[in-house]
Amino acid sequence: MALATKRPADREALAKLDGMPPKLVQRAGRDLLAIITASGSDSRDYRPPAPPDEAQKALLNEMQSVVSRASVELDIAAEVIASKKELSAVILSGKTDSPVFRGWRKDVIGDQLEELL
Repeated sequence: MALATKRPADREALAKLDGMPPKLVQRAGRDLLAIITASGSDSRDYRPPAPPDEAQKALLNEMQSVVSRASVELDIAAEVIASKKELSAVILSGKTDSPVFRGWRKDVIGDQLEELL
């Protein structure tokens, strides 16, 4: 998301992006920057989603709390139930077609998360 919204122009800016692994910058930084540059001439009307606002961040925290409580009850890692990335995608898209709302996850947390939406 940060690549699309911040559009870093050099390796230094790329390395400063939140969550950007330094080894990825070393290994693929040049290629990533080339892709970002090429995307600037794309004539399609696609616009990346805006970064999450404060309400969306608060909702993410609430959803992560639900997942965390379930992980303690089940004695499994929270990421196995639902990762931050999955929850963020649900919030940004507004859609409940995520795996978080299907199968065993629906039974464990799906209904609680839908209530938060």
